[in-house]
Amino acid sequence: MKALFSKNVVKNIFVAIFFALFVAMSIAIIYFSTENGEQSSQTSGTVGEIVATAAESVGIQVDKNSEGFKNFIRKVFGHFGLFFIASVNGVSTTILLKNNPHMKRIVAYGFLGYGLILAIITEIIQTQAGDRSGQFSDVLIDYLGYIIPFGVFLLLSFIIYRRNRKNCKYIEV
Repeated sequence: MKALFSKNVVKNIFVAIFFALFVAMSIAIIYFSTENGEQSSQTSGTVGEIVATAAESVGIQVDKNSEGFKNFIRKVFGHFGLFFIASVNGVSTTILLKNNPHMKRIVAYGFLGYGLILAIITEIIQTQAGDRSGQFSDVLIDYLGYIIPFGVFLLLSFIIYRRNRKNCKYIEV
């Protein structure tokens, strides 16, 4: 039976999907950075309720009213988590461009630069939103969430490359 789509068409569809998700996450990150203090607290509170319910369902007791828990939710899910998800989609786009090394390199460097710029810009935006402030530590948390998936991708690529190179038998001419 003949395939409906060629491998190249399917790959291009996935590139488009992952890239669209990457852009959508970037827009969401910017949107959340524009929330004023009250809106941001409500968003964090909603996420905190979900996390607390999930933790309690597996027997972990959580004081969802403590400042430590609220700060944890804000940093892990609001900063690190959103950037991590955006990065996974960007890395997935990069992986699918593997047959074009030049394009892959451009995308990779642009991707890393974009993540840092996005982290800085969102903290600057927060300084303009009511009752919020931008913090350098948040830029670091954002960017850490952004570069971890990229670092894992590089590590796995290196391991696979070394393994394939080790198993390859060269014929000298």
